[in-house]
Amino acid sequence: RKRGLSVWEAFTPGEAIRLAESRLDPIDLLIADFDMPEVDRSELCRVLRARDPGLRCLFLSESMPNRHGRHEQPAAKARFIQMPFGLVLLASVVDELLSR
Repeated sequence: RKRGLSVWEAFTPGEAIRLAESRLDPIDLLIADFDMPEVDRSELCRVLRARDPGLRCLFLSESMPNRHGRHEQPAAKARFIQMPFGLVLLASVVDELLSR
């Protein structure tokens, strides 16, 4: 908000989907916890991208190991930031995603 962006908050994936469906303007960026209740993160992005194909996704997590113990690579138009992180890094990644 301090950088002039419109920010809408949802506390669950279901709430995020309902919010997106109620909006007229497109959503450019989803910032979400990597481990969400209710819906898998890739499913949430898929559902929201059906409405807004240019949607980018940023996932935040303390850890994101896959079954081999390595970190997963986020899908296209998506990024991952490992917590803890600073506001400078967050702003940089948001700028990067929105400029793609």
